[in-house]
Amino acid sequence: MKPDDALHIRELSSLLTSYWSVQTILASINIGFFDLFDGNQSLSPHVIATRLGVTEKIARMLLRALLFLKLIEIHTDNTVSLTKKGSYFKTSHVFSLANVAKIWGEEHYLAWRFLDRALLSGEEQFSTMTGKPFFYWLIQDSKKAKEYYDAMHIYALIDYRNVHEKIKPRPHEMVLDLGAGAGTLSELLARHYPQTTFVLFDLPMAIRLAQKRLKSLPFRNIQFNPGDFFSDPLPSPVDHILLSRVIHDWEDTKALKILDRCFEALNNNGRIHLLEHLLPIEINDSWGALLNLNMLVITGSYERTKTEYLELLTAAGFCNPSISFLPSGISVITAKKHEEKK
Repeated sequence: MKPDDALHIRELSSLLTSYWSVQTILASINIGFFDLFDGNQSLSPHVIATRLGVTEKIARMLLRALLFLKLIEIHTDNTVSLTKKGSYFKTSHVFSLANVAKIWGEEHYLAWRFLDRALLSGEEQFSTMTGKPFFYWLIQDSKKAKEYYDAMHIYALIDYRNVHEKIKPRPHEMVLDLGAGAGTLSELLARHYPQTTFVLFDLPMAIRLAQKRLKSLPFRNIQFNPGDFFSDPLPSPVDHILLSRVIHDWEDTKALKILDRCFEALNNNGRIHLLEHLLPIEINDSWGALLNLNMLVITGSYERTKTEYLELLTAAGFCNPSISFLPSGISVITAKKHEEKK
């Protein structure tokens, strides 16, 4: 064996076992490890074992792994505390990633077993495992739905910072947030445009969860409309339509159907705003490469390049597109409905 053989095998072995890290974090969340700690509190391994209901030997096994992942630190008195990164897995953290870990570590993780089938067929494989496509499976289970939409809320808080500087509705205009999920995008905009009406439209389970989350907030300009955007009537006419990370969930035929319905729901001169990550045109730019595969196996869709999004918008009848970027790297693609399609 040559020296580079050993190096490559070690590197590849690390890749092949990378799921160990995700599952360690997920198991720690599920047994309540991160929630044992209050603020900067330090606990001994014995106390940790007692509170988790495990032997001290098992507790030390877990602590070794979490130390390796840099989620805890060990002090000179042998007590343990969370690192700043580790604190994000507490369920009480304002930006808790506990539900994010459940998304990636549970059903998504299991669905990836069928990636080979997705590659060969070009079709989603989530329903192979669950019997239903992802979003229709999700709304059957209120616990799973809440975990998912709570996780999307955290992502949105990070991804859509300063969105009010890119999307600027006028007073008394109506904005339709289609596929609104947790309603975070409209929430962020409603804070800056209190005289604009925002209508959240999504499947009934998502709307119920959004209503529950937003009811304690001082907004009078957010409305709720449950429905399926493929089949149910959309509120119309509206002045703006928001599609935040929606189009990337659907292959071209269904994506175009959504955009066609948006075109019909908009006032003349109304605007559509797509918030999406743009897939690099050059294949040697690897951003989004694995996310692209995730979209394929979970929803049968894909991330798109700037050109592909603009082609979809043009096919749906929109014109005068412009693209700006949020600090997170998310693009805001805005296009105009100038007149009825010919």
